[in-house]
Amino acid sequence: MKRRSFIKKSGVAGFTISIWPHLALPSQVEYSVMELMGKADIELYGKDINLRMEAHDAFVAMKKAAAVDGIDIKV
Repeated sequence: MKRRSFIKKSGVAGFTISIWPHLALPSQVEYSVMELMGKADIELYGKDINLRMEAHDAFVAMKKAAAVDGIDIKV
């Protein structure tokens, strides 16, 4: 009886662990093949660095936080 209970619980736990990443990260952005190859025309932002808007905003915030700590980030 204990073996059967263990097998059931292990199966449920294994299934839950295997399905968890799909439930936790459902909003991942998918990129087209043309974008990944660099052949798509996408809007890029930033002076001297060409990044998507989200990446540019994150980079600027990171650079400001690093400047507060005395670190100069150069690209």
